[in-house]
Amino acid sequence: MRFCNWAADWYFLGIATTTRTMGEVKSNARNVDFGPANVGEREAVTYREAARQDHCDVAFEIPGEFILIRVEKKGSKEVREDPCVVAIRSATVMDRYLPR
Repeated sequence: MRFCNWAADWYFLGIATTTRTMGEVKSNARNVDFGPANVGEREAVTYREAARQDHCDVAFEIPGEFILIRVEKKGSKEVREDPCVVAIRSATVMDRYLPR
């Protein structure tokens, strides 16, 4: 897995590539609150880890890999917007730079 993180005002934005599959993400008991999403024209899902409600992951496939975009609240900072909304918006901005 390759992972990069950036700091924003109240959250961290991370992007990871992995060889995991959508099936593995969905079957992982730690992942909950799945919802459908679109990243550009790509089908995606949002979800959270059960033990943590202060973040959101957006997952979708690109040729040969799997992308995870995470928005995670910074420490004691106040959440200003739904992390899933921020994650989808961020993934949509990055979408045009990702392989088709």
